[in-house]
Amino acid sequence: MEFSRRDFLKGTIAALVASSFPDAAHGEEAGELNKAHEPLIRVPKVAQDGRVVPVTVDLSGHPMEEDHYIKSIEIFDMQSKTPDRGRAVLTPATGRAFLSTRVKMPDGKHNIKVVIECSKHGRFESAVTMSVVGGQCKEV
Repeated sequence: MEFSRRDFLKGTIAALVASSFPDAAHGEEAGELNKAHEPLIRVPKVAQDGRVVPVTVDLSGHPMEEDHYIKSIEIFDMQSKTPDRGRAVLTPATGRAFLSTRVKMPDGKHNIKVVIECSKHGRFESAVTMSVVGGQCKEV
């Protein structure tokens, strides 16, 4: 039986299209993975002083084992000129996936985005919104 280039391309394209539509079981697994990798993000809903806004990211429920752990936690303020607000690189020896910091933010509404990277399952994003009032911090 001969297999032409055209047959190969048709099969490859069909496989790619089929794999891009997960079945119901896979969709449930993806939902469970997202839930297991969703960090608890703590920020004040309204901060009075933009010079010292506390931001805490907690994934204490995630394993920190040699073959399955949180590799990094990144915090971004999407309304800032320089959105990168904090980053932690973790190892299993860290023992707990947790980051707490204080960041500068100007007045206004802010979308705080957190990106975590799991050694086994890849990158996940989560976000919260908050506001800064009081005029204490200029544009950052």
